Amino acid sequence: MMTRVIRQVSKPWIAFKVLAAGRHCQSRETVAAALRFTCQNIKPTDVVLLGMWQKCKDQMAENVALVKRIPGKP
Repeated sequence: MMTRVIRQVSKPWIAFKVLAAGRHCQSRETVAAALRFTCQNIKPTDVVLLGMWQKCKDQMAENVALVKRIPGKP
């Protein structure tokens, strides 16, 4: 429902909490699915804001790699 609202707003939007407070973080596949859904359902001018915890692994690099594999995204 929220992505519908995001697409209707004319200005750029910041999409956050896309991993549902960790509920979509059970595996790399669930993170990828959440990011794919978000990127495919927001405007090209919008931004995705993710919280990351770098202590145990390089989540930033992992998330960038996942987003780069989404069709139609840079």
